[in-house]
Amino acid sequence: MQWNAATFTCYLLMLAGGIALNGCGSEQQPAPPATQNSQSPSTTEPVQPAASVLSVDGRPIAFPTSVLRVTKGDESMSLMLYTPDTALADDRTANTVLITTTVDDIAGRNTPAGDTVHLTGSPQDSETDTINGFSLDGGATQWLVSEVDITFTAVGDGWITLAVRGTFWSTDAKGDKRTSKVDGVLWASVQSPQDGSTTTP
Repeated sequence: MQWNAATFTCYLLMLAGGIALNGCGSEQQPAPPATQNSQSPSTTEPVQPAASVLSVDGRPIAFPTSVLRVTKGDESMSLMLYTPDTALADDRTANTVLITTTVDDIAGRNTPAGDTVHLTGSPQDSETDTINGFSLDGGATQWLVSEVDITFTAVGDGWITLAVRGTFWSTDAKGDKRTSKVDGVLWASVQSPQDGSTTTP
């Protein structure tokens, strides 16, 4: 290398800045690629329940989020789906649901996730204490199970969905019984009656 004034100046700049400058008589070394962290922090969001909506003869009807109470017996699992009082605190005319049933208890599970239950009912059931169905406008209208399938699906974080499809019957203003087709999805938090805590499906 010829040490002239320009070369010497470049050499001093190289020493001061720690970089190679174009035209300074040495090959420019490419800068190493920037290192990126391949593992990004977890951004998993907690499950947020979607709207609970049942379609009655094609008319969508919204419901507050329900609670599914699970009671485990020796060979069966008792289930009660209901609308909690807290959902009615601000709106006493809210739509509500109350459905009770049982499923076979399988070792190692705490919820009916994956099960489908078939429920039947008749107008005479309204005279008993075990009524399965839902009420609209704070109880102004009641729809009771006629023949319904309910499929339970776990969605994580203590939540479960119930896909409802079938027919319900109600009594009109004249006292006549009529049935309607109902389908939709209800969201519910799963709770154990022993301590009221949420149970992971």
